[in-house]
Amino acid sequence: MDLANNRDASGNYIFSGFKTDTPAFDEDGVYQGSTNADHVRRLTVADGTGMQVSHLGRDIFGDIFTVLEDAVAALTADPGDADYDANLEAALSAAMVEVDEGINRLGKAQAELGTNLQQLDALDLSGDVLINDTIVKVQNAIGSDTSKLVTLVSESQMSELAFNASMFVYKKMQSMNLFNMSPS
Repeated sequence: MDLANNRDASGNYIFSGFKTDTPAFDEDGVYQGSTNADHVRRLTVADGTGMQVSHLGRDIFGDIFTVLEDAVAALTADPGDADYDANLEAALSAAMVEVDEGINRLGKAQAELGTNLQQLDALDLSGDVLINDTIVKVQNAIGSDTSKLVTLVSESQMSELAFNASMFVYKKMQSMNLFNMSPS
């Protein structure tokens, strides 16, 4: 139960969907997190690429807690009861099926996480390639000579200053008319 009600570094319940302040399961093993399948947390990891970053507790754990509680109840029941053997067999059989299904659900979630990690690694690699390509293009455009870079920056600032001065003169000329052109 502790694993199912685990929290992340921010204190949010991991398996509760958007109900991050509510434990995924209560003391009886009943799921109380988000019930809508669309309420899993997703993040955009690149342009046009989204990734599911959480799973709902009911999708991972299913009814395993209630089924195990039923098995415990069947094991602790009075052996003298007429239906003891049938109830015990049914409860243990249901528990085995639910545990097997739980293992399958966990395997699917782990496979999805592995795929997401591979996708993040690929995005990281393509980002590194893009950065290196940009550096090469800049070096090819201006050269790796720092004095040339300083010259280009200086020329750019001079051009900006000249542009601002011409805009100032243009605005002044635009506001002139015959009445304010007379010499003072």
